[in-house]
Amino acid sequence: MVAPPPRGSGLIAKAPRQVLAHEAAARSWLEAAKLVLEQSRLPIEVIAREVGFANRERMRLAFARVHGEVPRAIRNDAGPLAAL
Repeated sequence: MVAPPPRGSGLIAKAPRQVLAHEAAARSWLEAAKLVLEQSRLPIEVIAREVGFANRERMRLAFARVHGEVPRAIRNDAGPLAAL
């Protein structure tokens, strides 16, 4: 009989976690919003609603969680076209 590897050794692979439907939708909304933020001067509130978020704050929280930045920072990094 073979003993299992010690804890923390990383030898036991975990099954990949399934992406839930709302997570997949939020990621597609984030990608669409990022593109619009980088290429337009539309208000962030308008972008949030148009791509599918309930409001600006929900989009801000999703950006912070996934990208580590808020929408305003992404817009500012995009350069003069998107700057307000």
